[in-house]
Amino acid sequence: MGLDMYLEVRRYVSGYSFNKEKVKKQFNEIVEAVGMQNIHDERFATVAVNVAYWRKANHIHNWFVQNVQDGEDDCGQYRVTREQLMELEELCRRVSKDGTREVAGELLPISTGFFFGSEQYDEYYFEDTDRTAKRLGEILDAIPNGDDFYYQASW
Repeated sequence: MGLDMYLEVRRYVSGYSFNKEKVKKQFNEIVEAVGMQNIHDERFATVAVNVAYWRKANHIHNWFVQNVQDGEDDCGQYRVTREQLMELEELCRRVSKDGTREVAGELLPISTGFFFGSEQYDEYYFEDTDRTAKRLGEILDAIPNGDDFYYQASW
């Protein structure tokens, strides 16, 4: 039990790709695996993949709540723009580079909640911040413009 956080990327795949036997086979395997045998080779699909996961990184969650979710901390799923992810990456890099509690508290303040993790600007806070900067950099480099990102947390 506790704060679990997920970043997902979704890509729309047009039906033209399904003309290739390998892709058509993969589509059918996925449909079968989730118990939807009555869905046939439609001419489109959306593929969703979790690309980042955090556990009890309440300062990262707080950033999403304040900057993406309009202050609503409701376990909902929210679309995140590429620009927002770039902003979070930059903030994490600045906090990691500076390494002080003062800058951390100003740029990425912690939040409290039921089993949200540490309320200290400690080594775990800075490890999560550094890991977030690195992971977001990898994601933004690897995933082209045009894909959609979504954030969701649960506790």
